[in-house]
Amino acid sequence: MSDRREKQLEIVLKLNKLTKQGKIAWARGISLDFMGAQYAAKFKDRRYYLTSSPGVQIAQEIQSPEPSPATNAKFGLLIRESDGDKEIWIPSMPAIDDLVRTIRHQMIKGDAQDLDEVLKDLEEAENLLEE
Repeated sequence: MSDRREKQLEIVLKLNKLTKQGKIAWARGISLDFMGAQYAAKFKDRRYYLTSSPGVQIAQEIQSPEPSPATNAKFGLLIRESDGDKEIWIPSMPAIDDLVRTIRHQMIKGDAQDLDEVLKDLEEAENLLEE
């Protein structure tokens, strides 16, 4: 593995760790900054975008000088300085798949908490109607 690829891997692993610790919060949906991003986050002076657009595989082939093992990974990571001057592209890799799973897990957990709150509100409203 090249030094560049090792650094990319280290970045993704650290993002995953910080996401698990709740220090980085990801939003789902299309970002206005980067069309096609399925997940976006801001941390310090950078924005992070996970995308599974068709261009990811093409960009991976162009930017990665060494062949990568076959993988189901379809997400790539774009890191953009907040001022927009610099961009870093990290092509698809299994560690990005792990990051996506972490993000989805946290969102499902958050959805479950939201559902609990909605149910509680509805039960309270129902109890008020019965009185």
